[in-house]
Amino acid sequence: MSGLPNQVTQPSAESTQAEQRLRELESEERVPCHSEVKVLVQRNLFKTEKWWKAVVLGEVKGRKFLAVYMWQKRNGNWKQKHKMKLNRKADWIEMKPVIDELIERL
Repeated sequence: MSGLPNQVTQPSAESTQAEQRLRELESEERVPCHSEVKVLVQRNLFKTEKWWKAVVLGEVKGRKFLAVYMWQKRNGNWKQKHKMKLNRKADWIEMKPVIDELIERL
């Protein structure tokens, strides 16, 4: 035993708010992917009145993919503006070292 008293740390207000926001995002409506896309898992990154960004594990014609989508709301409808799609784990393995290197320059 280390002799230190048992301490129960309370989460900070910021982490509690972030966790609450994540739960709210996860309970929201399904992402507006094309009707051919079977959404297996979605993780909303953010959503405002005009913008929505999410990571989607999806399937089309029996083939799974992972994609980061961004939609913009126009005239009451969500329109896809950006998509980065990974079809194979090897795609991510190839990109990750480059992204890790360059992210340090931000």
